[in-house]
Amino acid sequence: MNDTNLKKLSPSEAREYGRKGGIASGEARRAKAQIRAALEIALSQDYTDFYGRTMTNSEAIAAAMIDAARAGDVSAARFIRDTCEGVPVQRIEQTYIPQEVYDEVERLLCGESEE
Repeated sequence: MNDTNLKKLSPSEAREYGRKGGIASGEARRAKAQIRAALEIALSQDYTDFYGRTMTNSEAIAAAMIDAARAGDVSAARFIRDTCEGVPVQRIEQTYIPQEVYDEVERLLCGESEE
């Protein structure tokens, strides 16, 4: 962060900006909750498909995702996997790096010349 080009806020300005941010945050949280509630209602409603089978919208979406995955849609397969099993964690192997290597990288990045 570059402190030389930032204006220092007075305590009252900081308080006012914080208050406005808190109000906006609450409004966004309430809007998200309303959308979630509406989607839960919509997903629980019945749907009748082309063949006359009745299921919930949630079941219809799940069936459509399975059909897409069977047809080779990789993103649909990932969606199913992530929803059922959770997003896989990427494992990164860590190895020991000598301090001299860190020092050399810092020297190169900071533009210091070799002595």
